[in-house]
Parts: sequence; C-alpha cells; structure tokens
Amino acid sequence: MTDQQLRKLSRKNLLKLLLEQEKARVALEEELQATKAELEKKRLCIENAGSLAEAALQLNGVFEAAQAAAQQYQDNVKEQCRIQEEELRKKVERTKRRVEEWVHITEEETLKKCKAMKQEARMAGSKEQFAGEKAPGAYRGE
Repeated sequence: MTDQQLRKLSRKNLLKLLLEQEKARVALEEELQATKAELEKKRLCIENAGSLAEAALQLNGVFEAAQAAAQQYQDNVKEQCRIQEEELRKKVERTKRRVEEWVHITEEETLKKCKAMKQEARMAGSKEQFAGEKAPGAYRGE
C-alpha cells in the first residue's frame, strides 16, 4: 500500500490495519521463536553428527521453514491489502452515487426556484406596466 493510500485511510481503518499487522507480527515472532528453538536442536544435532554433509542436510530444513514463513507473511499482507482496497473501492462508489443523487436533486430544486422567480418577475413586471398606464382622459378633466 502506498503512502498516499495510507494517508487517505480513516483513523478506524488505520487502527484496524495496525492491529492486523501487530497480530501478524506476533504470530511471526512466535514462529521465529519456535524456529530458533528448532535451530538450536539442529545445531546440537550437527555438533553431534560430525559430518559436514549431514549438517548441510539438517540445516536445509530450517531454511525451508524460514522461507515458507516469509512467503506466508507476504501472502497474508498482500491479501489484507487487496481486501482493504476492495472495501475502499466500494465505499468510493457508494459516496459517488450519493453525491450524484444530491447534485440531481439540488439541480431540480434550483430549476424549480428559478422558474418560480421568473414567473414572479413577469407578474411584477405586468403589474408595474398596468399601474403605469393611464386611463384615457384621466388628466383632461373628463
């Protein structure tokens, strides 16, 4: 996830992401401790084995386990990012639809108000014009 994407996340989503990362870190820490214990056992076996070829075969299993753990962690992080990205896309789409609805409603209301104001202006103009006309003979003393 890029810095820009992280900055756009809400505090709640950031905390959720942080908690998920912490859970993953704790799990990896536990796995690391187990791997270290296994490594120590293997080290003792190697010391007792005496043969370099035999030691290499025993160590190979440790490296494979470490590689598998690293791959599992990477896959987990990618999946979490994909899930969050999809949630954000859905949220953006919902917000976009609400904004479009609001714009449409506001536009209709504005058009109605403009129409009413034009009608009012016409009515006011007609009244002024009517009031401005003089009755025939009104000033001639008729």
